[in-house]
Amino acid sequence: MAERFDQESASAWNREPGIVVVPGSNYAREMAKWEQFPSKYGQPGNPYVYRPFPKMVYRAELWQGKPVCMAAVADPSSFPNINEFNRMEDLARKFTEGCRGS
Repeated sequence: MAERFDQESASAWNREPGIVVVPGSNYAREMAKWEQFPSKYGQPGNPYVYRPFPKMVYRAELWQGKPVCMAAVADPSSFPNINEFNRMEDLARKFTEGCRGS
């Protein structure tokens, strides 16, 4: 009986695949569209543009024990006194404005 050939373990079949990119081909031109810096395939199609990192990601602060960027609106039914609700709403608004840096 013939020996079973296993593609998963045979060295002839289980090699690292590679892509040959021919300069000037449609594939090379398409890949150059996504590059931000000049490469061996030509000028970039997506030149580098400075984009600042969103401040809301790193401006989070603790609000009632949780790191958040904006305070949640309080539920009026959980406050027996309307003045306490108004005070909490003002604190939440000031917290949110402080996180935005305004």
